[in-house]
Amino acid sequence: MAMPLRTVDAGFLAWAPERRQAEGRAWCQALETGEILYFAASPLALSAEDVAFLLRQKQASGPHH
Repeated sequence: MAMPLRTVDAGFLAWAPERRQAEGRAWCQALETGEILYFAASPLALSAEDVAFLLRQKQASGPHH
């Protein structure tokens, strides 16, 4: 069964505060009903050093996901 996917506009940080607040509530509700939020672009600016660090991380073995 495929989970519903909701794409988040990459420019959402530039929206008016009222729109961000309304969309934020809608995103929370979407997550609570099992939808997946897809951010095509990261809203966070990462340095090359941070990106390299994140890419070096390995999944720990264990019974959890």
